[in-house]
Amino acid sequence: MRFSSLVKPAICFIIFLSLAVILPVVGVSEKYALYLKIAVNMSKIGAVIAGAYILSNLAVALFLALQNRASCKTVAAKALSQLVRILLWCAAVVVVISILMGKSPVYILSGLGAATAVLMLLFREMILGLVAGMQVSQNDMLRVGDWIVMDKYSADGNVIDIALTTIKVQNWDNTVTMIPASAFLTEAFINWRYMSESKGRRIKRAVRIDAGSIRELTAVDMEHLRTIGLEGECSDYPSNLAAFEAWVRKSLGENPEISQELTCMVRQLTPTENGIPVEIYAFTINKNWTAYENIQTAIFDKLYVTLPKFGLRMFQRSTGHENKNEN
Repeated sequence: MRFSSLVKPAICFIIFLSLAVILPVVGVSEKYALYLKIAVNMSKIGAVIAGAYILSNLAVALFLALQNRASCKTVAAKALSQLVRILLWCAAVVVVISILMGKSPVYILSGLGAATAVLMLLFREMILGLVAGMQVSQNDMLRVGDWIVMDKYSADGNVIDIALTTIKVQNWDNTVTMIPASAFLTEAFINWRYMSESKGRRIKRAVRIDAGSIRELTAVDMEHLRTIGLEGECSDYPSNLAAFEAWVRKSLGENPEISQELTCMVRQLTPTENGIPVEIYAFTINKNWTAYENIQTAIFDKLYVTLPKFGLRMFQRSTGHENKNEN
C-alpha cells in the first residue's frame, strides 16, 4: 500500500477534528444553535470515518509487512487484516450512532447486548466463517501456495488466497474453486505441503505376478540371471519370484534417485484372483511432481522388461484377442 494514498484522508481527519473542537466554543444565537449542533456532530462523524479509514488501511499495511518477514510466513495477512478492519468499522458505526443519538457508546453497546441472539442468527454463517478463518490461519492448517485436495468441492490445486470466510484454490486445469473456511474444520482434505517439506516423496505401487509363472530356479537360470546383476546361488532363492524380489531390492539400493535414509522395501501382498502383488515401497529424493512421475515410470518400465528374464509373467485379464492371434 502506498502511504501517499492516506494523505487526503489524513487532511480530512485533521479538518473535521479541528471543526469538532472549535465549533462548540463559537458563540451563536439560539436561532442558529441547532445548526451549530448539527455541524459539530457532522464534524465528529467525519473525523470518526476518516480515522477508521486511515487505521484500517494501516492495519493492512502492517500485516502485509509482517507476512513478508521470514519469521511470520505462516500469518494469513489478508484474514487478519480483514478481521481488524471489520472490528474498526464496527467500532466506528457504534461511535457514529452514539453521536447521532447523543448517547455514550457504552449505552449503545449495552443495547446491542439485548439483540445478541437475533444478530447471531442473522450473521451465523459469517461468524462461523470468521472463527474458522482464524483457526485455519493460526493453526497453520493452510498457507498460500499449498497444494491441497478436497474431494467434496472438487478442489485439487494450489491455494492462492486465504480470506476470513473463503479459501480460493486454483486447480490444475486453471479453474478456481471457492471453499468456505468453515469447511476446513469439518471436512477432510489433504495438504501436500508436509510432503514437500519432508526428505522424500513416496512410491507405493505394485506389479501383479501371474501365479502360474512361479517355479523353482535351476542352475541354468542362475547363470543367466547373473548377467543382469543377481548374486548368490539357487539355494538362496526358493523360487524365481524370490530371485526377482531380491533383484528389485538391489536395483532400488543402487538407484541414486531413491532415498536410502527413508523406508525402501519390496514386499508381497496377499494373493488375489488378480495375481500376486509385489509392491515397491520407497521414497524419491526429488519431490517435484514431474520428476517424481518420471522416476517412478523408469523404475516400473525396467521391471516390466526384466520380468520375462526370471520366467515370470504379469497378470492380465484375458480380452479374447490372444486366442484370435493364435488362430
